[in-house]
Amino acid sequence: MPLTVHEVARRQVIAHAGQGLWLMARVEGIDGSLVTQGSVAAADFTVTDQTTGEATVTADALVVSAIVFDTLQTDDRWKQDEVGYNVRFWLPGSSIPNPRPYAVELQLTPASDVEKQFLVPWDVHAQKVFR
Repeated sequence: MPLTVHEVARRQVIAHAGQGLWLMARVEGIDGSLVTQGSVAAADFTVTDQTTGEATVTADALVVSAIVFDTLQTDDRWKQDEVGYNVRFWLPGSSIPNPRPYAVELQLTPASDVEKQFLVPWDVHAQKVFR
């Protein structure tokens, strides 16, 4: 059976090269309901240097219960709106070591249909830190 990928809107992020950051998103299923811990079987992410095309992280597995929330979160990290996010993970600084653009893609595999996957993309623009 062919793999079906549902892509969430790409987000633009500015970060400091070599420093980690939280990446957050509100992720809905194809039916419009929010994904929950019970609806996601697996999660991993990749990071690609958009200048060289080389992967800095390839399929690094994440713990679903640590990154997917069953209710929307509205803490101080979320600045986009007052509704909140239901997916959050820490991107290590070693994933974005140089001042250049990176493509970060979080892949969520649903518990009910492993042939359908969700791709949550970010464009992370790592900038040099001046001291």
